[in-house]
Amino acid sequence: MRIPDRLLAMLTVAMLTSLAHAQTFIIPLNIDGARIFVNVRVNGKTARLLLDTGAGMTLVRPEFAQGTIELRRLNIEQQAGISEASLRRLSITLGEWSLKDHVVGVLDMTEVNRRTGASMDGVLGEDILCRFRTVRISFKDKTLELER
Repeated sequence: MRIPDRLLAMLTVAMLTSLAHAQTFIIPLNIDGARIFVNVRVNGKTARLLLDTGAGMTLVRPEFAQGTIELRRLNIEQQAGISEASLRRLSITLGEWSLKDHVVGVLDMTEVNRRTGASMDGVLGEDILCRFRTVRISFKDKTLELER
């Protein structure tokens, strides 16, 4: 089946327009063995988060949620077992990209850090990453490329 020329032209223009408006954000990574960390700003404070594409929700330590109101509590399954997280609305900034009032799990990371031997302030999860059309990790350049 042949696509009519007019329809093909319209699709091409739509695709080029979409590409012309794409935004790309490049964020430095800290790669430590098999773990990938990214520095982000959470409510204006720098946080070292583990990049975890398998985590459904971004999690941070309680220090990053001071002065915020708990929305509700939620059981979170993690490497250290099941814990109860407090859900809060926080601002997240990755490089030049920001998200305000995003629901994040607030959780004491002490046991996770102890069990993993890592030092992290939380986990950057799929709930943030899925907001981008493309997510690329460059091990060579040690960068995270996020395209909207």
